[in-house]
Amino acid sequence: MEEAVIYSHHFKPENFAEGLKLVEAGFTNAHLKLGQTRHNYFLINAETHDVVVVSFFGKDESVDEWHAFVGRSEVMKKLEPMRRSPLALTRFNVDAITTTP
Repeated sequence: MEEAVIYSHHFKPENFAEGLKLVEAGFTNAHLKLGQTRHNYFLINAETHDVVVVSFFGKDESVDEWHAFVGRSEVMKKLEPMRRSPLALTRFNVDAITTTP
């Protein structure tokens, strides 16, 4: 079953730019180290200092394995003091993906 996870990062204003870079590069590099294939959308709202990541996991990729991976944990530890609130995440099953011309 394919899954999607929405990760919402809420940064302190003074840490937004650094947090955004770390979210984009840090998690992408950790995905590579784990060897999982991932399709991510990085959405930002600079006014509210929020970064939302929508990650699509393939049918042979494990969300639980990703969440337990030490490379992810290392990035999470670096991000913790930059956030104004804890990471929020929600898991979904992918039902359909459509594209219009």
